[in-house]
Amino acid sequence: GPAGIAATLQLVKDGHNVLLLEREALGGTITHYPRAKVVMTGTLDLPGYRRVKSRTMSKEELIDLWNDIHAKIDLPLREGELVTELSQGANDTWELTATSGTYRAANVVLALGRRGSPRKLGVPGEDAEKISYRVLEPEVFAGKNVLVVGGGNAAAECALALADEGGCASVTISYRRAEFARLRGQVRARLESLIANGDVSSEMEINVTRVDDQAVGLRYGDVTEKDIVNDEVVVQIGGTPPSKLLQSFGVDLVTKRGER
Repeated sequence: GPAGIAATLQLVKDGHNVLLLEREALGGTITHYPRAKVVMTGTLDLPGYRRVKSRTMSKEELIDLWNDIHAKIDLPLREGELVTELSQGANDTWELTATSGTYRAANVVLALGRRGSPRKLGVPGEDAEKISYRVLEPEVFAGKNVLVVGGGNAAAECALALADEGGCASVTISYRRAEFARLRGQVRARLESLIANGDVSSEMEINVTRVDDQAVGLRYGDVTEKDIVNDEVVVQIGGTPPSKLLQSFGVDLVTKRGER
């Protein structure tokens, strides 16, 4: 992500031997934002690269920037590396366990963010550009047939935002169970009202089987399948926040609410 890239650039510029591990792809969580989403405004000072001045920068433009940095500076990057353990090693070193094995280092910089990584559907086509894992600006989806996958508050709130403000051609919410799970009272009432009025369609007791360019495959039970017309998919089925991982590293997390 941006924090890890910036830290790596500074360390490389200062002459350190650096290795950057990324669980998914270069760009981190930003790669899961909706297309054309404005993700940055202002100026970026990138050590060893250049100062980037831009009034606004979309998701695609920012990812292009990261790729240009990677090409010109040859970031010491290893993608697909899930870190699972960090412990104190011998001679004041750290031992870090990741997907491909164990690494040893004098220092470790944690640039994980607090949101963690979204949980995936695990179906063919999920790497398509049409997949998003959040709705920050509903108007990005204007004119599109959108499927929201999930049955909790996050999924329901995405469907509400898209129906209220997105200007979508259609909004459908799908869930693998017969009823939505643990929705807040107001959220449930609003969603049920929109479904009753036909502003949101619901597909219950289904699983997504594949994601195509213009459709999504849905399966009812073990055998019955159908396709629905689709331009965008928003997946809201939970995530893997880094809190447990950080606690296993010995990092104490304190939650404070209402303190002055």
